[in-house]
Amino acid sequence: MKTFLNDLRNELIRNKVEMEEIEDIINDHREMIEEAIKQGLNEEQIPLRFGDPKVLAKELAENINGNGTSEEKRTSEQEDTDGLTLWKEFTPDQDTLKIMIGSISEDYIVQASPDDKIRIYYEGRGNINHYDVSYRNGEFRFEAPKFKGGLIFMRKQDDLDFVFEFPKELHVTESKFVSLSGDLIIKNLQTEQSQINITSGDITVEGCNLGNTKWNTVSGDLLIKNVALNGLSSSQVSGDLDMEHTEIQGDVHMNTVSGDLHFKDVKAKNVEFSSVSGDVNGVEFYPEVIRFKSVSGDLAINNKTKTSIHLEKVSTLSGTVDIH
Repeated sequence: MKTFLNDLRNELIRNKVEMEEIEDIINDHREMIEEAIKQGLNEEQIPLRFGDPKVLAKELAENINGNGTSEEKRTSEQEDTDGLTLWKEFTPDQDTLKIMIGSISEDYIVQASPDDKIRIYYEGRGNINHYDVSYRNGEFRFEAPKFKGGLIFMRKQDDLDFVFEFPKELHVTESKFVSLSGDLIIKNLQTEQSQINITSGDITVEGCNLGNTKWNTVSGDLLIKNVALNGLSSSQVSGDLDMEHTEIQGDVHMNTVSGDLHFKDVKAKNVEFSSVSGDVNGVEFYPEVIRFKSVSGDLAINNKTKTSIHLEKVSTLSGTVDIH
């Protein structure tokens, strides 16, 4: 049963089904299989009774998307590439994809491709040949010019920005985005796990399912809108977070030094906040359990729908807690 359910889960992710719907499907099939086993079904007969996970997931995804409840819900308007220069184009050689992008001062956008090609566009002034890009065996890598002799191999007048496009049909198993002083925009990306490390740059994420996510930011703001996450580990210094229309299925651990955290129309399960001086504010914010630790930061949640939010552990020196 475990193998069947794991295969079904992976195929549903591959077919771009939202994590909340995936959990409902897995729970329903677990109950049905357990009941069938009680009636004498053995492990080898599970696919015969319930179908091949790959076929089943495709049918379920088509039904969900056909009703407009999954892909349409998590779609954001794409950035226009008209006027940009097409630099590289790759034809995927596998159904899976790993994405690794590292930049220095460049702003860059990651979004869905309109077809089955991987593309890189750029604009601005600078030597494009200083950048390293590769795609092979299902792994995409992009790196800004290397550090040489303690100095970045770039001219001061270099100012290039990039757009990366990846096909929706590819199953993205891992994505990692790094930037030292550039802004990052991610739109319409679905991945099993993601990592974002940015210093002195802002992050915008829209219309995505980022799976298990970890981000670390210094002096940058975050806007997270219309997003699904399996779990979240967040560390912020001096930057604010605005999260809207988001669902988080797993545990949430958020650390902030001086940045404020704002939540609007957000659902979550177990949420742990650790703050030095940053405040946590929620409107239509519905976690099941909150653990809150702060030095001087406040926690305030104001919801129209009155549901029980369990405060499991609260510790603050001079901050206040107000939930109503």
